[in-house]
Amino acid sequence: MECAVCLQYWNQEDCVPKSLPCGHSFCSQCLENIFTKRKTGVQCPNCLVDYKMTVSQVQAIPKNFALLCLIPNKHSKTSLNTVSKERMRGSKHERCFSEEYIEKLITIHPNCDKHKMPLHSYSPETNQLLCDGCIIELPSSIPLKPIPKVK
Repeated sequence: MECAVCLQYWNQEDCVPKSLPCGHSFCSQCLENIFTKRKTGVQCPNCLVDYKMTVSQVQAIPKNFALLCLIPNKHSKTSLNTVSKERMRGSKHERCFSEEYIEKLITIHPNCDKHKMPLHSYSPETNQLLCDGCIIELPSSIPLKPIPKVK
């Protein structure tokens, strides 16, 4: 997944997706570049809606957390397991692994980053997707569930 303006892959560090009020998302750098050229605000590159903003308002445009969670790992500096650990810490945006969310993740990224093996289970206690290698490393007291089959 990438910014439609610069075609850079989104990540958590230097190409962060941000959502305009119209719902379209672009990286923070492109939005700041658009503002620099216009000086009076930002025009959405997709739907061409004008937003009158100051530079501080452009910088305060919210991150698109839904897109950040769906970034394929081969292009992201944040791994699937890192996302799982952040969720376990209790981010108010994402506290549980729903079956629908797991199905989306497994479709995008079917293999474990660490062991390069197919992900087939998850731990509701740790919110971690697991392969055979991950399961061997977990304490036996951690409950596991199979990942639902993608329809």
